[in-house]
Amino acid sequence: MDSLTVLFFGRPGSGKGTQMRSLHKHLVGKKVGEIVPFEWAPLIRSFTEGDSRIQRQAKTAIDKGERLPLFLAPTLWLPVFESTPENAHLLVDGVPRHKIEGELFHSLLSFYRGTRVDVINLEVPEQISRLRLQQRGEAEGRSDDLTEESIQKRLDWFVTDTLPLLDFFRQNALYRVHDIDGTQGRDDVAQAIKDSVLP
Repeated sequence: MDSLTVLFFGRPGSGKGTQMRSLHKHLVGKKVGEIVPFEWAPLIRSFTEGDSRIQRQAKTAIDKGERLPLFLAPTLWLPVFESTPENAHLLVDGVPRHKIEGELFHSLLSFYRGTRVDVINLEVPEQISRLRLQQRGEAEGRSDDLTEESIQKRLDWFVTDTLPLLDFFRQNALYRVHDIDGTQGRDDVAQAIKDSVLP
């Protein structure tokens, strides 16, 4: 089986992390080789536990529901790509989120991977996304899911900054976009993803 690069894309609360972990578990069970899960949310939360100036400022920004500076994400991506073996399967959740990030992420993918990227576009209406984020905020206490204002900011940023990346993916031969109905049951979504990306 050729190495996979699967990028999970969709609104906040669309199920990207859940479905990435589901595919990871499936691939582990199939014993298809090394699998590297790359989740942005845990990575940035771990980063903001430090006490350097940039770590403190990043934590403050997240707690206030503000955007992180555009230079930060790529500096955290590079060690992930550098440590991922060439033949490993790479599953990505939560990045890129902006056109500039998209260009930098594409550069990293092209340099380190050079293989086709399957983009799982989980389509979920905004009202369902908002409800899921509210439920997650109550259950997990994530600061970016705790208030209506912070949730609305993230949903707005997705429309203005992240959603345009879909056109970039669709127009670039490196990417193959799979539009998946994210309102289906969790298992149905997982099966649709496996049908889309697995041989």
